[in-house]
This record gives sequence, structure tokens and C-alpha cells, in this order.
Amino acid sequence: MMIAWWLKTRRIPGRLVLVDAGGGMQRFNRVFAERFPDQVQHLTHATVKSLDPFARTLATEFDAIRFDDAIIIPPQGAADIVRQAGLLETDAAGTPGAWAAFDPLHLHALGDERIFLVGDLLGRASPLFGAYPKSAHMAARQGRIAADEIIARSRGKMPVQALPESVCHLYTDVEPMEAMRIDAQYRVRGDGLVTQSVRQHEDPQPRGEDQAWLRGMTQEILGAGTAGG
Repeated sequence: MMIAWWLKTRRIPGRLVLVDAGGGMQRFNRVFAERFPDQVQHLTHATVKSLDPFARTLATEFDAIRFDDAIIIPPQGAADIVRQAGLLETDAAGTPGAWAAFDPLHLHALGDERIFLVGDLLGRASPLFGAYPKSAHMAARQGRIAADEIIARSRGKMPVQALPESVCHLYTDVEPMEAMRIDAQYRVRGDGLVTQSVRQHEDPQPRGEDQAWLRGMTQEILGAGTAGG
């Protein structure tokens, strides 16, 4: 968004091409189409098939793109130690996937309650929505839940069931400044599956709510900003 705004306001004859393997976010797609049609081209459900960094070209199934500068994000997955430990998800044929298999209600590895898994390495949390968002604050929430379970077990008690929550602050425009907050909440339904509910709040006149949220998270995790800390 910031790059698109910069190209437009500086009248730079360039275009930002987003090659997205997913479908993107509806709110962003609308902003791109309405406010930056000449600055942003968003190719959704597109997979990079080949890349030539010397010729500065890449190809998808349907497009050939020439670029002056590019940021390439390769397919991601859990660290190799997860594969070495045999903790990856597997498909019906037993082929390992990219992320760790885990119990979404307790955050331990499937088949070994002594191993707790949190953060970006986690795979599918539910067949209803897929994986949890991969973010630092989500990892912090999961870490607290895992720690509480370990403490409860060490005291011979049953841990209180808890699920993480996710918050994401996004800017949708720069001048005038506009923002959006996305909240994702989770609960366990009757059959034991975890469900996700997502709410979006648009704020055409933000007052620093994202910074206040960041300060709260930093203080909670690191103790930063506390008196004498």
C-alpha cells in the first residue's frame, strides 16, 4: 500500500505487480482497484513456474512478467528440526507436509504430550479454516497457553482450556490515513473442532490504536515501558 501511494504521489511511471498464490484480501483488492489501478496489478491464485534473475523475468501459468526489482518469497515451512523429529503433518499416503502436526486444544505434538509446539511452525489447526495466523503476537499467546498447561500438569491439575486470539492492524490508505483492524476469535464447538470467526473494523480516522496495541503487547511480553523496567 505504501509503495503504491508513493508511486502515485510522486508520479513515478512504475507498477507494482503482486504475484499471489492465494486469493488476497477482499478489502485490499478493492482499494487497489479503486485507488491505485495504474500502480498495482494483483495476480491472484498465481504460481511462479520459472524465474530468471539475470534476464529479470518470471513466468506464471498464464503470464510472463519483466521486472526491474523483485522480492521473491519462496514456499515456507517449519524448520528442519521439526522434520528430523518426525513431527510434520502427513497426507493420506503418508507423505510429509511443510508444517508441524499438533493437538489444537493443548498445543502438544500428536502422539507425544511432552512436546509443545507454538508459533509459525504449526500446521492445520482445524479442517474448518486451516491454520492459525503466523504472527509474533499469535506465537506469544500460544506460548502462554502452553506454559499454563505445563504448570497445571506439574501440579497434578487439569489445565483450563484456552485458545489464542489474533489481532491485525492494517493501513488501507495514507492520505488521508485510513486503517482497518481484523480480529480473529476461536472456540471449540460440540464435536471438538475449533471454529474461527473473523471481524473487520474500518477506521477512516485512526488515532494511534495500532501503536497502543503494540505497546500493550510489548509490555506484556518483554516488560518494556513499565515503571522502573
